[in-house]
Amino acid sequence: MAREQVMAVRNNANQLTADDLGLSSLTEIRQVTIFCHLTPRLQELLHLAKIHQTNYSYKYCWAKESAIFLRQMHVSRIKLLTQEDLDDLRMKKN
Repeated sequence: MAREQVMAVRNNANQLTADDLGLSSLTEIRQVTIFCHLTPRLQELLHLAKIHQTNYSYKYCWAKESAIFLRQMHVSRIKLLTQEDLDDLRMKKN
């Protein structure tokens, strides 16, 4: 029942402020997103993959089933299952 309540209001998550989350009013909140289908480990991996997407000019980053995907062009696709996969990808880029 709690899950249903959270998912019902998840579209309003971007309207949350730092005060709503119990953080200092000086804290900058850029984006709040709630994913019901991701474990905490995959949520963290998605967050890190989104940072990698920005830093290395990837066009797409998404979650599907139990994996995170990155795509640099329309024809390429990289599947990330663990933090080590993302670390290996960074090492290849550097």
